[in-house]
Amino acid sequence: MKQKVQEFVGGISSALTITVPSTFTDSQKDATCAAAFLAGWEYVDLIPEPIAAAFAYLELGNKKYKLMLECQKIKECLSENFEDSLDVVEYDLSFEDFISITRKEFEELSVNLLKKIETCIQDVIEKSEFNHNQIDKVLLVGGGSRMPMIKTLLKNIFPKAEQCCTKHPDEVVAAK
Repeated sequence: MKQKVQEFVGGISSALTITVPSTFTDSQKDATCAAAFLAGWEYVDLIPEPIAAAFAYLELGNKKYKLMLECQKIKECLSENFEDSLDVVEYDLSFEDFISITRKEFEELSVNLLKKIETCIQDVIEKSEFNHNQIDKVLLVGGGSRMPMIKTLLKNIFPKAEQCCTKHPDEVVAAK
């Protein structure tokens, strides 16, 4: 993760700011900091998600931030529906129409990311010295685990495992 952050910011840094759910307890915040220190960060600062959203809003200007939120809603909608659209007139006056996307198109755009997720899972299984059939329960955590393509991937990797997913898997990480 540290390598990816450094690639994103374009250099090496010893300081890191991590966004955490506002519902995190002190022990969850301490564990997050400890993990960052183990990854080699020397200085770690935590900020609650609402504060991070405010910074993002200020730094990105109103249209880009709103577009980012709309795209997030579309991604979530495609987990339950087969098509969604975005009214782009607010973002680009040269358009007077909607841009539509189907779940299938979204999944096709996400193929490379899905392959990376699968590779990561396979690497962890290999390093753990377990095999796929020894896993009997998969806990789905985080908003991305709502996506049907993620659930299908996990079902293919762990065919005998029960998939456990709450109604709001993105909130599970902040649970006590």
